[in-house]
Amino acid sequence: AAAPEADAEPAPARPQKRRTRRKKHPANVLNLFPLYLFVFLTVVFFLLNLLTPDRELSDSENRMLQQRPHFTLSAVTDGSYFSDLEAWYADQFFNRDGWISRSLAGLRLLGRHESNGVWLGQDGYLLAEPEPFNEELLSDKVSAMRVFQQSHQDINMQLAVAPSAASVLVDKLPKNAPASDQLAVLDAVSSALEGYVGTIDLAAALAPHAQEYIYYKTDHHWTSLGAYYAFSDMLAPLGISSPCSYDSYVVATDFEGTLSAESGSHLSRDTVEIYVPSNT
Repeated sequence: AAAPEADAEPAPARPQKRRTRRKKHPANVLNLFPLYLFVFLTVVFFLLNLLTPDRELSDSENRMLQQRPHFTLSAVTDGSYFSDLEAWYADQFFNRDGWISRSLAGLRLLGRHESNGVWLGQDGYLLAEPEPFNEELLSDKVSAMRVFQQSHQDINMQLAVAPSAASVLVDKLPKNAPASDQLAVLDAVSSALEGYVGTIDLAAALAPHAQEYIYYKTDHHWTSLGAYYAFSDMLAPLGISSPCSYDSYVVATDFEGTLSAESGSHLSRDTVEIYVPSNT
């Protein structure tokens, strides 16, 4: 009898392919996190803007704010609806004044000394940057003054130009602020009007009082004290006799001027005084 055949070895089983779920790499999630956060904050603030009533006036910026535009087909067609919508979203942004102040505070920590054309000066002073010198415009004004004086030679005419705070309060300017040539321009005007109209140098009159409160910290105007010093210097050229004495009264202690609105800085408050003749 034939010997039984030895059991043949079974063929090796084919390994089955397992479907493995591909895990997201943590780095990919971290890379997308800023996008998720941006979308989330955009949605949140958009909803807050919709739920918050519109403000008509911004006290800090001293201007009227854009209101929610009305949807019309003509406004959509000419594009005005979307531009008004963008302006509304910017003006009515939730806690807008607070965001502006915080942004400016961060910029100051980084060493910035200017905001929207306003210098962030020393001791809380805000100073307007002088406008660029326009020689043609100045020449036209000087010529007009000469013509006017020639037509009214019987009148004592004096020109008194109020100097900007940046020209007088030089110690309050931030470091490395560009030097202003306003005083040189005033000297040029005085020379051009010589023989026609007298000029009163108010910058020289105010300079000795630069350490006093002669300009507001948050506004480009001089204070009542600064105006008093200027007025006192104008008496003699105008032929006015010495005035009586004055009593000053504080009428506000929380004034914020246009420079505060333009720069977004609300760190300072100004005091407003009025001067009343003491004998009347």
